[in-house]
Amino acid sequence: MSKSAEPKNELVVEPKTKSVTEAVKELRIRLGETQQSLATKLKIAISTMVRYETNRPPRGEALVRFMKLAGAHNLVELERIFQSALEAELGHDVMRVVASDIELAPGEDEEVGALLSILRLQGPLYEKARASWRRISEPIKAANRDKDFRAGAH
Repeated sequence: MSKSAEPKNELVVEPKTKSVTEAVKELRIRLGETQQSLATKLKIAISTMVRYETNRPPRGEALVRFMKLAGAHNLVELERIFQSALEAELGHDVMRVVASDIELAPGEDEEVGALLSILRLQGPLYEKARASWRRISEPIKAANRDKDFRAGAH
């Protein structure tokens, strides 16, 4: 006697979001660093690095440093984890790129974020996105070159 195929009530488990401490450890491992070497590069004590990876996630400026480090190595998932933690800590949105040497006009942070997303794309959408960016940016760059040329001619 064959058993009839009955539908099973399977539990669907959503992927768990990494904690900040897990993200710190994954960032270090993906960069090929030891706890000591990354602590030295970040100018923090090794004991602080160990705490960041185990039971006390970084806060404030330390989160910014981890976010920038992840972004600089195109580790977008980890960058977003640090960004989200910083936003939760501050109680408002944080610009994706934290740069103290660049002043942005109101609203420009979204455009800069969009541009960085295009530049960081990988896979089949990359060429399409880059072609779109070139089509948009070339007239702007040409106008800026022309403006600079005219300013220098006077």
